[in-house]
Amino acid sequence: MRLYLSIRLKSELTTEQDRSCCWCRCKTLICLLNLDEHDIYRILNMMTLAPIKASSDGTTNSADIIGMQCATFKDILSVDGVMNTLTYHPANQVIPLNEAQKRLFYCMFFNINRKKSIIATVWHENHLRIGDNNYHQLIFQSRALLKRYGLSEKLLITVPCYGIRFNTKLMEEIARHDLAR
Repeated sequence: MRLYLSIRLKSELTTEQDRSCCWCRCKTLICLLNLDEHDIYRILNMMTLAPIKASSDGTTNSADIIGMQCATFKDILSVDGVMNTLTYHPANQVIPLNEAQKRLFYCMFFNINRKKSIIATVWHENHLRIGDNNYHQLIFQSRALLKRYGLSEKLLITVPCYGIRFNTKLMEEIARHDLAR
């Protein structure tokens, strides 16, 4: 299996977010390839994976999200945009995502919760032609995906007449339970 990954020297990682993102990606590689953690640490001493930076003013818009390589939510979930995976860290579980699901989870991570904003981000190229049915189908498929991999579908809460958000309280409870096992 070939992996195409962009790399930078370890010294180029300046922010805590960069280091956190790289560690999440390494944990994902450990799960996917069943690698020994010592091998990963040895590789990291020489090089590491680097995420794409958000815009210079610190805001996150559709273009920023589409180009992202990695994002983490409360050290529980992370999305790897290169490998199109969602990693649930407490159980070291890697869930494959399609492009729309990946963009939806990026929206959720960055508190883009309004339906119109999600549609504009997920279907960036042609969001004017996308209707509510596409949005509702994406939410349905994402909940089914979470359920298929043993996570609660109740992690995604519909906010009537507004959009969707994470059920962070439930997510933290499930994570604590999984870490206790």
